[in-house]
Amino acid sequence: MATFTWLGVIGLVFTGLLVGVFSGFFGLGGGVIIIPVLTEVFKMAPHKALGTSLAIMFPTAFMGAFRHAHYGNTDLKVAIIMWCGSLLGAFLGATWVSQIPGNLVKKLLAIVIILIALRMFFSKS
Repeated sequence: MATFTWLGVIGLVFTGLLVGVFSGFFGLGGGVIIIPVLTEVFKMAPHKALGTSLAIMFPTAFMGAFRHAHYGNTDLKVAIIMWCGSLLGAFLGATWVSQIPGNLVKKLLAIVIILIALRMFFSKS
């Protein structure tokens, strides 16, 4: 486990607050916010940032989903069906990424984020 200064702890808490807001508001946080912050600001190794991000997002996603369900904005049938594939996919992805060098992981993540952002930006709906 890493050790941090008080300023580092405050930075992590503030980043967590932002991630929580973005997660609840947009449904994102882990790959788009946490991993870049952990690797670029806190100089964490990419593989450790991936695992840490997932550990952070598990309770964060649960809380966001809980609140969205409260407002009637959750389709549990779709969620349950997608869990079947996403659980296996997460297992395979976590296994495969451990075989890829950290710098390549960061570059692949950046490409994915850019492509998704461009698709969303230029979408007509």
